[in-house]
Amino acid sequence: MGMTSGQQQVMIPAGAVSLPGTLRLPPFAGGLVILADGGDGKWRRPCVNLAAEFLSGHGIAALIFDFVRSENPIRYETLRDVRPLGERLMAAAHWARHAPRLRALHIGLFGDGAGAAAVLYAAAQLDGLIAAIVSRAGRVDLAGGRALRRIACPALFIVGARDELLLELNRAAFELLPGDKALHVVAHAGGLLEEVGTLLAAAQIAHGWFARHFSTAGYDQRYGNSVEAAPPGGR
Repeated sequence: MGMTSGQQQVMIPAGAVSLPGTLRLPPFAGGLVILADGGDGKWRRPCVNLAAEFLSGHGIAALIFDFVRSENPIRYETLRDVRPLGERLMAAAHWARHAPRLRALHIGLFGDGAGAAAVLYAAAQLDGLIAAIVSRAGRVDLAGGRALRRIACPALFIVGARDELLLELNRAAFELLPGDKALHVVAHAGGLLEEVGTLLAAAQIAHGWFARHFSTAGYDQRYGNSVEAAPPGGR
């Protein structure tokens, strides 16, 4: 069902449920970012929407879907609940890989809050399919050390400097990542990164990360798409 030029509603099959999403597809898109809107508060959806709008407005397709609130909602407060969320995100990635207008695009994943843990879980399982991932103010610790150590694609963590606990959790998780990685600490920003101008700045940083790694990705015959050759990296 069309909405506006380059934007449409889609339904993503994920096991026993179908998840509604909004696809923003600019002309000559340089890649696709799947944004997991798994927010547990009213502030999260506008944040994820802003990131999707910025990405699609700057040449990268964006698929945003609510993988928590559906006809079969699930919770993610504990580690054991990250798996079903991650599996829904994996289903979206596989759907995109076979969608006629999307299958040629490099795929990235974006998540915030606890949704970032699902992004990390999915990336660990989808070796070769995901070109890059971004966590924005993410509870990356919920992904667990096993998943973090298995992530081969380039990973960017964006976190506010004023939330000392979240920053500590991000730094600890960051050290477990084995490949190309970056930790971007936003000065004077709190844990939610919701200060004036901060949301847009985070979207710009995420766009730069995806654009960089989409353009330098290599071919993976298992999926018929590109993946990043991820050398060891640091901050």
